[in-house]
Amino acid sequence: MLSHARLLALPIVMALALVGPGCVQKNDDVSEVCPTGLRTVEDPLSEAPDLSCTDLRGADLKGADLGEADLTGADLTGADLSWANLGEANMVKANLSGADLSGTNLSGANLTLVGLGEADLSGANLSGADLRGANLGEINIIRAILTGSGYLDWPNLDDAIYDSTTQLPPDLDPTAIGMTLISE
Repeated sequence: MLSHARLLALPIVMALALVGPGCVQKNDDVSEVCPTGLRTVEDPLSEAPDLSCTDLRGADLKGADLGEADLTGADLTGADLSWANLGEANMVKANLSGADLSGTNLSGANLTLVGLGEADLSGANLSGADLRGANLGEINIIRAILTGSGYLDWPNLDDAIYDSTTQLPPDLDPTAIGMTLISE
């Protein structure tokens, strides 16, 4: 269920315009998952909401409970999702470029083909997340938990910044793929 306290950016009825012919910029073609051009959400406060193919660019979703939500193809570019719960959410082909995901729970989320370029994932929990084909370039994963993340394409982490508290999978050599260690 969504947090009522932090959804000021989501009124009960809202029209959400899509971006271009698909739903997401800077990702693969998503027209097969977002065939329509305009979408209205009647009740965004419902349990496990369907926010697929929505334009939520720059939205303030700080602390929102979006666990198990369907955010397939959603555009969350520059959105504030800090300290939100996105555990078990389906976010296939969503665009989270430049989003603030600091402290966010993304455990078990399906992040296949997600655009996370320049996102802030500091302190985020990505344990058990499916990151196949995700764009992870230039992300901040300081204090983040990536252990147990499934299907992570390690070369996509080039230019990511991390610190000694970042929990990385044991088979990952961060320097070999171009990650940058930030000292405390």
